[in-house]
Amino acid sequence: MIKAIILDFAKKNHDRLEGELKEIHQVFSICHVDDGKPKIPESGNNLVFISRVGNNDLKYVEEAIEIASSSNLPILFIVSNPDDLFFKTIENEENVWYVKEPYSKIELKHTLEHLDSLLEKNDDQFRLITENVNDAIFVMDMKGDFSYFSPSIEKISGFTQDEAVKKNLSEWITKESYVYCVDMITHFATELSKGVVYDPPVFEIEIICKNSQTILAELTVNPIIDDNFNFKHFIGVLRDINSRRKAEERFRIAAQCVSDLIYEWDMKTDQMEWFGDIDKHLGYEQGEIKNNLDSWSEHVHPEDLPRVMKTIDAYRLNGESFDAEYRMINKDGKIKYWIEHGLPIYHRDTGKIQGTIGVCSDITEQKEIENALKRSEEMFRLIAENANDVIWMINEKGKLLYVSPSVQKLRGYSPEEIYEQDIENRIANESGLQAMKQWNEFFRKFKKGVVPDTPRKLEVEQPCKDGSTVWTEMHINPVLDDEGNFRYFLGITRDISERRKNEQELMEQKNMLDSIFDLAPIPMVLLNEEIIVENMNNACLEMLQRKKENMLGLKAGEVFDCINSEKGDGCGTNKECIKCIFNDSAIETFVTKKNIHKREGKTTILDPAGKTIQLNVLVSTAYIEIPDEPKIVVSVEDITARKMAEQATISSKLEAEQANRTKSEFLATMSHELRTPLNAIIGYSQMLQESNFGNMSEKQQRFASHISTSGKHLLELINDILDLSKVEAGKMDLYMETFDVNEVIKNVYNIIDPLAVKKNIELNFEIDQDISIYADKIRFKQIFYNLMSNAIKFTPNGGHVTVDISVNESFLKISVIDDGIGISKDKQIKLFTPFYQADSSTARTYQGTGLGLSIVKKIVELHGGTISVESEEGKGSNFSFTLPFLKE
Repeated sequence: MIKAIILDFAKKNHDRLEGELKEIHQVFSICHVDDGKPKIPESGNNLVFISRVGNNDLKYVEEAIEIASSSNLPILFIVSNPDDLFFKTIENEENVWYVKEPYSKIELKHTLEHLDSLLEKNDDQFRLITENVNDAIFVMDMKGDFSYFSPSIEKISGFTQDEAVKKNLSEWITKESYVYCVDMITHFATELSKGVVYDPPVFEIEIICKNSQTILAELTVNPIIDDNFNFKHFIGVLRDINSRRKAEERFRIAAQCVSDLIYEWDMKTDQMEWFGDIDKHLGYEQGEIKNNLDSWSEHVHPEDLPRVMKTIDAYRLNGESFDAEYRMINKDGKIKYWIEHGLPIYHRDTGKIQGTIGVCSDITEQKEIENALKRSEEMFRLIAENANDVIWMINEKGKLLYVSPSVQKLRGYSPEEIYEQDIENRIANESGLQAMKQWNEFFRKFKKGVVPDTPRKLEVEQPCKDGSTVWTEMHINPVLDDEGNFRYFLGITRDISERRKNEQELMEQKNMLDSIFDLAPIPMVLLNEEIIVENMNNACLEMLQRKKENMLGLKAGEVFDCINSEKGDGCGTNKECIKCIFNDSAIETFVTKKNIHKREGKTTILDPAGKTIQLNVLVSTAYIEIPDEPKIVVSVEDITARKMAEQATISSKLEAEQANRTKSEFLATMSHELRTPLNAIIGYSQMLQESNFGNMSEKQQRFASHISTSGKHLLELINDILDLSKVEAGKMDLYMETFDVNEVIKNVYNIIDPLAVKKNIELNFEIDQDISIYADKIRFKQIFYNLMSNAIKFTPNGGHVTVDISVNESFLKISVIDDGIGISKDKQIKLFTPFYQADSSTARTYQGTGLGLSIVKKIVELHGGTISVESEEGKGSNFSFTLPFLKE
């Protein structure tokens, strides 16, 4: 019989409890806690503490648990209205029980008898463990000497109990294992002397058996100490884990071979060991998911996590096996459906739950099927009740078994009214005859299990309640039972009035488009995806001189000879050549769905008399998007006449260019011939001015000066014409050399300065660096001189002319800027055209031929440079030219 020790806190009245214990024949005693630590009586009875506590006695609960734990005895609380704090305090404690007030004497008696039974059972289990357990239990001192081994040591090592206790720890295990154990035990003893107590250490060691072989064993040592932390001895357990390790390895391999994930969860540390690749299941790299409960919970769907954690919390309390279904989120954010089944793992000594072994199965595919089925069922319900189409079932006698409510919207009759109608009255006369014909044909051909191939879609005109009719389309499907017998027709009826109207409008539009197609002046062909001719307009038939019925159904290559590209990418010989423009453009349009605009080519056709006709054509395509049967329109525009006109234009241009070259050659010859007499005229006039033939009167001097000036002007004109002729004839040669740019500019300055002084024009030359360039020095001087002389010519008295020079890595840029009369925008475009001048009045005011700038431009371009002008009428001009820095 169990003996109860009542723990009395604050001298409470325990009369009722004492009386109840007496009535149920329980031995008890009262221990007043405030008198000091209770003394455990020596008794043959099993002992248990009892304590009555209230809602505000949490400190008493904690103190009572500490007393019971230090005495290694169970405790029974009698508590009124236990709250969350009470349960939180006792949830992780062993050997703690409670009875909730009010309680009955039978309940109290049953609880104490249950505790007595458990204590008796524990005593029997201890005896059985020490004598019959497979693990070897031992007692060992700090030096490693043994005083006791259980009989199972012989089964593990081959040594008898007597042989085993005579061996020191150093003789029992390998050297490596001994060093490891001694280090751990020494550390443990050191900490123990400081009052620090750890959980019993567990070692994996190799022990030496009697046959000199070694096996892998698990060694657990538990220190026995007195109240003052004085070490007495170790009590330990030695377990053979060789087989377990092999089994674990086999289990791990097996776990890798199945699709499910198996795990073991340690409730004390929340560590989780996964047997199977959880990282791979969730799309992570190996090791990204940590082996603990927190890491696992991070991947549970946030909406499911509270429910799952509630299941886990309940499991911690009651330890019952559980099933849970929840969603996991993989690395890509996709949802995985898991179902988990967990079983408790009990501590081998205390019998309390210490963890879980569980299986997680991925049921995503199953859930998707279930969800799809639910959606399908829901969709059918919504369709049947809310769709515009009418869903119906009818048996072989024509009796309606079901019709959806939408029939009232279609025909004005309620479902009840439709049920009362015969099948003949549900459809108009002509449609009725056709429907009944199909009905009879079906049953005439029907055989058990074999559905005849009769039409399943009918267009039927049905009468409405208001006397009108509505055109409908019926889709009919026979439903058979498992044995192949006919059960009923399942059908859908749809209002096609609008569709028939649209079809009629489309037909009218098609006829109109066909008329436009036929009347189009450009030859056109309609092709399908197989490049087969489906239609050809009148213009194309007229060009080919063929009849339409002979053209339809032909391949495009049979209509036209290969349309050989002007670029040479068609073969020009094979009617089926896919490289020819016609076929190639058609295929490309079907593939890319993009239109092609005017590809030019040549082809030949035969007239009815067999005569070959050469054509120049432009091929264009237009893609027509039609579901499942796209088309293209190919236009073949005959441009033979246009090409002939273009050829005539080209010939005229060539003739004009030849005439221009002839003119240039003539001018060059004439210029050369004119130079000889001019040189004599200029020379003799200068001699007359210098009085080489005697003194002349003032009037004679003036006439000689006019002769000299006019001769020089005519010579400049002849030189310009000669230069222009050379350029146009491509005969102007450059004599390249490296020279100092500043030297040439200063030379031109010296020549041009008297003209500037005469008009009181200020010349500004911005030269601050030495520049050399590889070019034709004479032509360079000609360019610069021309721009400078023009600037002075078109700048009024008292004006300014500025020369700006800039250099970068690739080019030399020289700008001549004046504040003269300027040039309007519309005239700047023609400024570099030969013989062009701003206008007739300017030509009269400022003499010149209009050749200078055109020659300058061509010389600059021969050097690989550019020339430009920026000007505004009345505000002056800026002429700039650039020359590249060429290498010799």
